[in-house]
Amino acid sequence: MPFRSRGRFRPPSRSGALPSYDFSTLTAGAASLPAGLVLTRASANGSVQIGTSQVATGIAADVARAGRRLDADPIGLVIEEARTNLVTQARSMAAGSGWAVGTASTATANATPSPDGSTNAWRQVSTAAQYGNYFTRNASDGLVQVSEWGRATSAPFTCRTQIGAGVDIALTLAWQRFVASHTAAGLYFITPQNASGSAPTQDGLWDLFQIEVGAFATEWTPQSSTRAADRLVCTLPVANAGRLSLDVTLQPKGARSVYAADPYLVYLDASNYVQLLTATGYIKCAVGGVTYTTPIGVTFAAYDTVKLRVEVGANASTLVTSQVNSDPTVLLSTGTPTALGNWPVGNVDLFGNAGSNVLSAWVRALSFDTNQGEWV
Repeated sequence: MPFRSRGRFRPPSRSGALPSYDFSTLTAGAASLPAGLVLTRASANGSVQIGTSQVATGIAADVARAGRRLDADPIGLVIEEARTNLVTQARSMAAGSGWAVGTASTATANATPSPDGSTNAWRQVSTAAQYGNYFTRNASDGLVQVSEWGRATSAPFTCRTQIGAGVDIALTLAWQRFVASHTAAGLYFITPQNASGSAPTQDGLWDLFQIEVGAFATEWTPQSSTRAADRLVCTLPVANAGRLSLDVTLQPKGARSVYAADPYLVYLDASNYVQLLTATGYIKCAVGGVTYTTPIGVTFAAYDTVKLRVEVGANASTLVTSQVNSDPTVLLSTGTPTALGNWPVGNVDLFGNAGSNVLSAWVRALSFDTNQGEWV
């Protein structure tokens, strides 16, 4: 039957026969996943932000990461695409390996506990109208995200982080992560603490520097190394009588339109998947090689709370809805959606396809059910 574009979504009843996951209950940092989920990431020494002022580092390969950007956010399972940290000394401001000494300033190693509780922070003291140690890179990297962790030593102050043009940042007595975008077309400088044109003396603490190519920032990774993409696989049956029905709640790391490749929500094989088309926000569903794409798209910004409901297969009408933050639920599959065939049984990739087309996000919840919802 056709679905009306206006109305409300009546959710189906839950069944215990299919998997359901609440990732907000995970322990922050290195996390153990429940039965039925397998995460792989072919790189060690991973990290994850676990609160406004804290980071967990040293997370082993193939271990899930659970974290949040702010203390007020729920914990989420972190899924990220591969990224490389282009800084050659990511926890040191000492001269060498791209770093140079500033003017009328001092930089001291191991000055205080870092955001991860270690003693790797650097203390930078810059006198008025001068600048601290800086990192130089000469490459046409394109759009990059530059991030650093900073805090004031004894009294809050505002300084200028120089990344191409200057960016004013306010340091408090608590650690914060600062992120700025820059389009690099050759030589550029990263000066964490620039006191040029200001007074009095500035006394700050710095750690965890990162430059990464991309339109949004991801978790910190050690210097000159690549963090492999996370791959999450569900090994339990996720369909009932040929119908795939799922609900997902997540917080994306970037705005919808800036993901480099159209990410998958669910991927079984090239003929069976659910995919987000980032240019339009349409949801593309494929079952047995036959596809249906919603005529209405979902729009979201970085850090929004996004809820998606997708039902496909079993020769019944496709149903797709979305909700962003506290806005009303929107029916994306308006008109007369295509009835697709039976969804096959098999392990599925979630939020990507074997490490490609990854939806970088904090995933809060994921559940599958057996009954059809209804738009009334």
